[in-house]
Amino acid sequence: GYSSWLKITGGFGLGALGDLANAANEWNKEIAQARAQGSASFSNFGYRLAVEGADSLDKSTSLGAQIEFENGHSFQSSLVYSSPVTQNINPQLFTFGVNMYHYFPSESGRFFLMGGVFLGLALVDYYSDDPYETISGVFAGNGLGFNFGIGNEWKVSPATGFELSARFRTLTISQLRNNY
Repeated sequence: GYSSWLKITGGFGLGALGDLANAANEWNKEIAQARAQGSASFSNFGYRLAVEGADSLDKSTSLGAQIEFENGHSFQSSLVYSSPVTQNINPQLFTFGVNMYHYFPSESGRFFLMGGVFLGLALVDYYSDDPYETISGVFAGNGLGFNFGIGNEWKVSPATGFELSARFRTLTISQLRNNY
């Protein structure tokens, strides 16, 4: 027979969060034009945790199912006209997907290429406070994404291994909604 495996992975993610970058740039322009105190910033860096299980279809191919959580990206702003205005946006991403792995034997373990498709669910914690009102809640949206990766696995013991890989994914979630 062929084998089954379970991977628990963690790492850091760099996201191209264009909307948060645009929001920070616009806030900073508004602050400068108003000659007010304050600033806006965002973080592209986050962390990720994933669990993936797979079954080998043959000696060189495996099919896996993956659940992943990513957090840590954020947007913060503060602005003071005659009174303070603050805003915080913290997106969290959950993905559920299927990945196909193709393995190539090598001297130091096994080299692999992988590709897959996943459903992404974004939950965005939102908080805004100004002199007139405070708004807080969770916006939600979803989208279909694709990922691919390259890496190498080394066997440490019969039940344990080590992996070094680079994984890339693309996902667009638009139309985040909240039921106010």
